[in-house]
Amino acid sequence: MSDVIADCNRTYTGTGGKIFSPGWPGNYPRNAYCEMTISAPAGTFVTLYFNYFYIEPHSSCRYDYLEVFAVIFIIK
Repeated sequence: MSDVIADCNRTYTGTGGKIFSPGWPGNYPRNAYCEMTISAPAGTFVTLYFNYFYIEPHSSCRYDYLEVFAVIFIIK
């Protein structure tokens, strides 16, 4: 995977690269719902960096939020 501007709702695989949010370097589209899966080969890892992160203020994060899940598979 090389440097890509993300498409929503897809899986990214590879051994290196950068994923930029949809609409980068501007804002992401209004009412966007994006789910992205990042998959790395066994024995490697994924590191997330955020140069700038802004979410619309709301008491329960109703409009903008980010969830990150780590799923580790161990095959013996």
